[in-house]
Amino acid sequence: MVNVVASLNKILWGNFTLAFFMGTGIFFSFKFGFIQVRKFREGVKRIADSFSIFGKAPDPQGTISPFQALIAVAASQTGSGNISGVATAIAAGGPGALFWMWVSSFFSMSIVYSEAVLAQLFRKEIDGKIAGGAAYYIRDGLGKTRFAKILSLLFSGACIFALGLVGNAVQSHSLSRGLSYLFNVLPIFIGGILALITGFIFWGGIKRIVAVIQKLVPIMTGIYVLACLIIIAVNTDAFLQALGSIFSAVFTPQAFLGGVAGTSIQKAVRYGVTRGLFSNGAGLGSTSYAHAIAHSVHPAQQGILATLAVFMDTFIVSCTGFVILMSGKYDTGLTGISLTQNAFYHWVGETGSFFVTFCLLLFAFTTILSWYLFGEINLKFHFKDKGIKRYRIFVLTAIFLGPLVKPNFIWELSDFFMALMLIPNLTALILLSDRVKKCSQEYDELRLSEIYPETENLEEEY
Repeated sequence: MVNVVASLNKILWGNFTLAFFMGTGIFFSFKFGFIQVRKFREGVKRIADSFSIFGKAPDPQGTISPFQALIAVAASQTGSGNISGVATAIAAGGPGALFWMWVSSFFSMSIVYSEAVLAQLFRKEIDGKIAGGAAYYIRDGLGKTRFAKILSLLFSGACIFALGLVGNAVQSHSLSRGLSYLFNVLPIFIGGILALITGFIFWGGIKRIVAVIQKLVPIMTGIYVLACLIIIAVNTDAFLQALGSIFSAVFTPQAFLGGVAGTSIQKAVRYGVTRGLFSNGAGLGSTSYAHAIAHSVHPAQQGILATLAVFMDTFIVSCTGFVILMSGKYDTGLTGISLTQNAFYHWVGETGSFFVTFCLLLFAFTTILSWYLFGEINLKFHFKDKGIKRYRIFVLTAIFLGPLVKPNFIWELSDFFMALMLIPNLTALILLSDRVKKCSQEYDELRLSEIYPETENLEEEY
């Protein structure tokens, strides 16, 4: 099975798909006037103004605040991809993989901007509740044609498996590996405990899920990033060497032949881009479901916040990557969470390994909650409330059995379903890009008109 899925991924993640993804990001960046740079300051200001750990519960329509949507997105992004995924990328693609994660993340910010804007434009009210996301803008945005229905069916089906089942199995697998590495605990035991806790929260619905992740994500992210920055600040020489190894792996002639770690540049690009996708979700359409239910003044406003979520995720990934590269032990045969634990152990001893495991516990836990929520929304897109309980049982089974699957197989399977989400989503985004550009231009005009007295109540009028 590993060989079969790996062979399929060589096709799905060949040069065409990588070029399709990167090309879309570059095209959107120019088309939207590098929105990720132009509106960066505004996005930071809006986050600062609306920051809250103890926010309001979703309203009767199921909508949440823009900040809560950002936190839900951050929860889905800040998972094992930040700690385990980047380690897998470096182990497979060498130091250059981190560079390609930066490049793909920068251009994918314009893609996730487009996803959030369309999610707001094409959301709808169903049975008194607001619903929206990639499956909706693919089907409704493209005119409910047969092509649109097939594309939305392919995407939503892949999303149900990629996030709720395979993705959550990846999170459970990474977490169990980290804990068993330290405490010599049976992985299946960890999977069982995790399934019980998440099941309790699943049955509490969106209200309980949002309440949990809103409290955990800001705290856990701040603690992890602070620890990484302290290691980097105390070991500046090692940091400069790591930085040099990244750029030498990309821009020196040997990078095109074998690479610093014995890998080709194609591997660095392949694993850098795919692990970046797994981490930040840009291009997959997965985070669009949280942005769709956000109560924003204007669709473009939510799009700007979406770009900040990718930036935050990339910063966390970079912190992990530098700690690993600075240790100089990224080519020892270790991969995933074990490699990250080993790097932290190199700098702060046994405490570092425990710290990484603790952070992974929180990161993986909140990601499981968010990904389940996105998977459930896609299920409702087709079947409304039918089959929700059975889907929860399937997800909990995947969480329970995830620790038993071999690492290379679980990651290959994740890449496979990500490709099935990426291709139809990018196709729809390109076809709908004119709608996004028009919405962006409208927002720019509204923002400029705020200087005039007659539009001081602009937000209420909108």
